[in-house]
Amino acid sequence: MRHVEKDLFGQPIKPHAPARASRGVRKVGYAARLATGPKGQRCGTCISAMSVTHKGRKSHKCQLMAVAWTHGEETDINLRAPACRLWERKLFEKRRAA
Repeated sequence: MRHVEKDLFGQPIKPHAPARASRGVRKVGYAARLATGPKGQRCGTCISAMSVTHKGRKSHKCQLMAVAWTHGEETDINLRAPACRLWERKLFEKRRAA
C-alpha cells in the first residue's frame, strides 16, 4: 500500500503540477555558437533568420537549422542575439508604398 501524506486537517496532499519551462528553455535553434560572427551584428540581420507561423503563433527560426525545427520554442532564436560565425548579410529590399 502506498503511503499518502496528509495535511494538518487530515486531507491527502495532492502532488504539485510540474513547473512550466517558459523562461528556462534552452535554445538550440542557433546554427553555431553565438558571438562568434562579425562584431556588432545580430541574428536578425542575417539572411538565414526567418519568421515562421504555426497555428497562429509567430516565431523566429534559423533556416540553417531547418532539419531540427520543432513547433516548440526550443528551436526558436532571438533576433537580438549576437551573430554566429555562419552569419551572412541580409539583402534588404525597399518596400513599395501601397
